Amino acid sequence: MKFSYLLRLERLRQNIKQEELAKGICSTSYLSKIENGKAEPSDEILQLLFDRLNFPFPNLQAEDHLEELNNQFKKIIDQRDRESAQLMLKEMDTISSVNNTSIDFLLIQTRLLMFEEQTSSIVENNLSLLKSVEKDLSSRQKFYYSLVQGLYEYNDNHFSNSLKFFNEAENLCLQFPVDDWEKSELHYVLSLASLSDYRNITAIEYAQYALDYFNSKMLLSRSISCLIIIGLAKKRIGQIEEAVITFREAMELLSDNDASIHLALIEHNLGLCYSLIGDKKKALQSFESALKMKKHANSKIVTAIAILKEYFKMDNSKMAGAWLAKCMSLITQVTQNRTYYEQHLSVYKLLLSDSADSHKFFKDILKYFDDLRNYYHCFIYCNLFSKKLTNQNEYKSATIYYEKAFDYYLKHKKVNYWGDL
Repeated sequence: MKFSYLLRLERLRQNIKQEELAKGICSTSYLSKIENGKAEPSDEILQLLFDRLNFPFPNLQAEDHLEELNNQFKKIIDQRDRESAQLMLKEMDTISSVNNTSIDFLLIQTRLLMFEEQTSSIVENNLSLLKSVEKDLSSRQKFYYSLVQGLYEYNDNHFSNSLKFFNEAENLCLQFPVDDWEKSELHYVLSLASLSDYRNITAIEYAQYALDYFNSKMLLSRSISCLIIIGLAKKRIGQIEEAVITFREAMELLSDNDASIHLALIEHNLGLCYSLIGDKKKALQSFESALKMKKHANSKIVTAIAILKEYFKMDNSKMAGAWLAKCMSLITQVTQNRTYYEQHLSVYKLLLSDSADSHKFFKDILKYFDDLRNYYHCFIYCNLFSKKLTNQNEYKSATIYYEKAFDYYLKHKKVNYWGDL
C-alpha cells in the first residue's frame, strides 16, 4: 500500500484539514499532490506529517500481519462463521493503528461487520473513507469495495441497488485473478439479491454456480443455503413440486450441528409451498414447526407474519387478529429490519380494522414500499386494499387502487406495456 493513501485516510479519519496538517512542514498544494500520488516526498517530510497525526510511521510488519488476516478472512467467508467473525474483529481492534487505516484492513473489517445484525456506524464511516480514495484502489480492492457496498444496500432492503454493486464486482473479476472462494461468495450474494429483487431465474443460475463450489469443498451448510434459494426461486416461478423436492434435498444434507439453523428455514419455505397449492393444514403445520425451532425475534417475526397472512387468506379474521397481536408483541424485540416488518404489519392492521380514515395510512405504507422499489408488495397490498374498499362500497376508490395494482405489477415485471407481459 502506498503511504500517500494511508496519510490521506488517517487525515480524513481524524477530520483534519490539509492546511492544518501541512502548516510548517510543506505547502498545502504539495500535501495534496502527496495524497494523490503525484509527488514523491522525502522520508523526512512523511515522518513529520505522520508525527503531526500522532501516527506511527508505516513499516513492512503491518503488511505481513495483513496476510495472516486474509487467510483467516477466507475461512470465515467460506464457512460463513459469525462467531469467528466476531473474534477476528476483536483481534483487529488490538492491531496497531498502522493496520487500522490501511485500505485492505478497512475492507476486511467492513465485510466482517456485515455479519452483525445491526449496521454498525463503523461500516458507514469506513465506506465514507473508502469512497474518498476510490480512484486509487486496485482492481481487487475495487472488487471488495463494490461487494461491501452491495451488502450494505442489501441489508438496507435496497435490492436493486445491491445488484448494481454486485454486478460491478462481477465485471471487476475480469481484471484480476479471482480465487474460486471469492467468486463463489460473489455468486452467492448475487443469488440472494436477485431473489430479493424477484429475478428468480437469475437467482437460480447464481445459486447453482455457488452450490457447485460448496459441494466440491463439502461445505454442507453453505450448500443447504444455496438449495433454499433455488427452492424459493422455483416456488415463485410456479415450479412448486420441484421446489418441494429441492427443500427435501436440503433436509437430507442437514447435520446435527446446523439442523436448528436450517431446518426452521426449510420448514418455513415448505409452508409457503403448501400454501400455494392450497394445503392450508400442512402450511400452518410447517409454519408453526418453524416458529418453534427459531430462537431469535429477528427470524421469528418472518414466520409469525406468514401465519398471520395464512389466516387472512382463509378469511379467518379472529385468528388473523390474534396473530397480528402476537406479531405486534414480537416486533418490540426485533433489532434487524424492524421498520420493514412494521410496515407489513401496518397493512394487516389496516385491513383488519374498521377504520373509516384508512386512505392516508395506506398511502404512507405504499410510499414506503415504493421508495424501496418493492413493487411486488405494492401490487399485492393495492389489491388487498381495493377489496377492502369494495366491501365498504367505496367503488370509485377501489377502482383507483385496482389500477395502481396493475401499474405496480408492470413495474414488478419490469415492463412498460401490458402487451409485453
